[in-house]
Amino acid sequence: MTLITTLPKESYTPVYVGDVGSLFAPLILDDTDNTFDLTGATLSTRMSLGSTVKTWNSFYWTIDDAPGGKAHYNYQAGDIDTPGLWSVQTTVTRGGKPVHTDVRLLEIKIPI
Repeated sequence: MTLITTLPKESYTPVYVGDVGSLFAPLILDDTDNTFDLTGATLSTRMSLGSTVKTWNSFYWTIDDAPGGKAHYNYQAGDIDTPGLWSVQTTVTRGGKPVHTDVRLLEIKIPI
């Protein structure tokens, strides 16, 4: 684990319907708020709004700073096509063991 004293800013909300290619860039922390080492990890994400559930293709996740817990996902067509306040949870799998992040809220707006 890497101890950090100032958390880097997360970047993921809000986004707008149709903003394909925009970034979901969370900071992955462990249960003691230290960065979670993503070395050798794969990430997958599910989001839900009511009874609608979407799964993001793990192929589009990029680990930017493994020891620093930084990764990003480029939104694909269909990921952000419905406005609302979505619940999003990422699963980090390392050494065959899944670890689930806290649920984040992702606001998807309609552009004017």
